[in-house]
Amino acid sequence: MAKLIVADPGHGWGKFYDGSERCKFESMLGEKQGSLMGGQHSQIATDEGHWLIGKSARIQSRNKMTGVDESWVLSPKYRALMLYGISRFVPAGQKQITINLASTLAIRDYKRSRAEVVDSLNGEHKVEIDGQQEIRIIINNVRMLPQGFAPASSYIASGRYNITTDLGTRNINFSSFDGKEIVFAKTDSSEDGAISVLQNIAQHIADQYGVEYHPIDLIERDIIQTGMIRVYGENKNIQPIIDHEKDEYFNAYLSLVSNTWRHELPRIDNIIVFGGGDYLIGVKIAARFPQVVRLPRPQWAQVESVYSYMSAKGV
Repeated sequence: MAKLIVADPGHGWGKFYDGSERCKFESMLGEKQGSLMGGQHSQIATDEGHWLIGKSARIQSRNKMTGVDESWVLSPKYRALMLYGISRFVPAGQKQITINLASTLAIRDYKRSRAEVVDSLNGEHKVEIDGQQEIRIIINNVRMLPQGFAPASSYIASGRYNITTDLGTRNINFSSFDGKEIVFAKTDSSEDGAISVLQNIAQHIADQYGVEYHPIDLIERDIIQTGMIRVYGENKNIQPIIDHEKDEYFNAYLSLVSNTWRHELPRIDNIIVFGGGDYLIGVKIAARFPQVVRLPRPQWAQVESVYSYMSAKGV
């Protein structure tokens, strides 16, 4: 029986889950550097190209590639990220894996490109991982879902009005369920992702202190968590910068909610909030709206709920 793997390649971190193990890495590719392609660097070679992956790409490559628009999901780089994530579940020494793949697309991408994305992933893929492991990945079946739908499944019921807001890196994906019906006019993606917050903070730090950080560095180095950076060997408190950008992000969220559900707010039973942006403004959202349900493990809520949904269907 083919193994079920759920994928969320994302625009900040790729997240993959097989029901027991979780795999996470930065959703970034970089041009290969001939003198730096030792086995110590994360990388993938496919029939379509050869790239550094994740943190290796961010640190070692001048040319960094990550998703910024709707063309991303149809690119060889998107497929490479997907295949690299799947390869993490292949035991050492094993040369082949056969899987069923479930994944999600931003709602706008789902509406435009779902069939093409499915076709591009179905079938057999030969890859070389980290410069040493050759694997044949056979994808028997691909099921694409709109982002944000699966986490809402346990709340959907007749007579209930539920909405979801998935605070992703690139987008806020939002969906509406009036009873068991999807309200298509109030289900879409907004380009108000958390990455803009991190980019703005990084720019303020560069302007004020002359220190450059990649937006992901702000998370990995605990700068967002502590509000502190080191400049010429001294600690500097940048919490006011962080707080200001969080407030701007929260205001964008409030604007989205107000514009989308202005007349439905009183009858909304649950506002289901998840995604990495929850770490930035989840507390503020919950304080503002009494109907808010913040899902545990917000970065993993998407893949975990999709896995449960697909498993219940016997996939």
